[in-house]
Amino acid sequence: MLNQNEESEIFVEKEQLSKTPVTPDEFDEKNKDKKEKRKGVFKSEWLNKFNFLKEYKPDKSQVTCMACNSPFNVHYGGKTDVVQHSKNK
Repeated sequence: MLNQNEESEIFVEKEQLSKTPVTPDEFDEKNKDKKEKRKGVFKSEWLNKFNFLKEYKPDKSQVTCMACNSPFNVHYGGKTDVVQHSKNK
């Protein structure tokens, strides 16, 4: 059995090992994949179900509602955002 000093030394060593420095480029590279996966984008299959939609060319994370003639964001919820917009307008 380890005494309290030995346990704390081991804990400190493990803590120091887990905090390896990361360069900004490495950080950006790791987080780039996560950000790209989460971003909601327009899907052409939505046109079949929602006849009021039109693709918004300048930004794939937005669609245009032909009923109210305004672009809205599908970045966070994707198809859920489209359903929510159709209920509100």
